Amino acid sequence: MESLPADFLTVLRTDGLLRSLISKLGAPLRVRLLAYAEYALYGLSLKVDSTSDSAIEVMLSRFKTGLRYIQLRLLFGMLEFVSWLENIKQASTRRSKNLLASAGYAVRNL
Repeated sequence: MESLPADFLTVLRTDGLLRSLISKLGAPLRVRLLAYAEYALYGLSLKVDSTSDSAIEVMLSRFKTGLRYIQLRLLFGMLEFVSWLENIKQASTRRSKNLLASAGYAVRNL
């Protein structure tokens, strides 16, 4: 840990604090992931110098960054939906097995 740059240690410390706060507040993990993703997109987006570039280029850059964030939110939403469907599938399979087992038990004890 001593060989890591000071900025990286600051990021790790901040990450730990954020993780702790979110867990104490009872927020889901996806809140933290969305915050990371949002600021990663803003960090990766082209930094436009508003003094030398035109207003149209600045607005276009902000629009593209916002669009990427919306795409990411939609992707997370779809993944959450697929996970929810998988949970329903597992629950219905479990209930069907229990129903068949209890029906088999009832038939044997006739």
